[in-house]
Amino acid sequence: MIIFGCAVSIRSLLAVVTLLSVSVLGVYTVSAQSSPETELFTERYAEIQNTWNDNRDRETPFEELLQSVESYRDANPGNASAWIVLARVRFGYANTQGIVRGMRLMKEVRDELQKSVQLDAQAEQGFGQALLGFLYVGMPPWPLGFRNKDKGADYLAAAYRLNPDGMEINYYYAQYYASEKRFAQALQHVERARHAAYGKAVSPELRTYYLPEIEELQGSIEDRMK
Repeated sequence: MIIFGCAVSIRSLLAVVTLLSVSVLGVYTVSAQSSPETELFTERYAEIQNTWNDNRDRETPFEELLQSVESYRDANPGNASAWIVLARVRFGYANTQGIVRGMRLMKEVRDELQKSVQLDAQAEQGFGQALLGFLYVGMPPWPLGFRNKDKGADYLAAAYRLNPDGMEINYYYAQYYASEKRFAQALQHVERARHAAYGKAVSPELRTYYLPEIEELQGSIEDRMK
């Protein structure tokens, strides 16, 4: 789903659900700071996304997963990765809800990511900052949302410095630059995201999810350049 940082519906934004590359088998890794528990939660998250195409079918499994991740966070309040995986799962769950509840959940996601950054800005190779920046750039403005493109750009830049070869951060950065009509830079990050998708850090399941999104983004940017 291409948003280009413009005023979009909450469902349009939430459709860009973020999956971190991880496998419970240990073949794929997110970062050295990931724990076995957060890896398992993330793997289940990816499984839900890829098993059900309809958000109505995803609601119950996401709700069950969210309850488990909340319990894990409660037992590990000082663990930045616990807050990140909680934000990620709540982000997915929000996509199964209506507009009003979805927006309220997205504000919780923002707060959880901010907490993770306070604890450890480098956790998960800076993914907390990457998703937080994406939210600030892509959310509707006040009073419905909390868009702040300057703050979002700062978070994205910080995440990129930590992980310039990451698939997600380059995908987010491409969207950000497209929203600024800096199409050449956007396409550079599209290509970096595509290249990263074939790396060992990305599971085949995530590659299957992201490559069509990357191709769609490239096509949209090229259309706007004509």
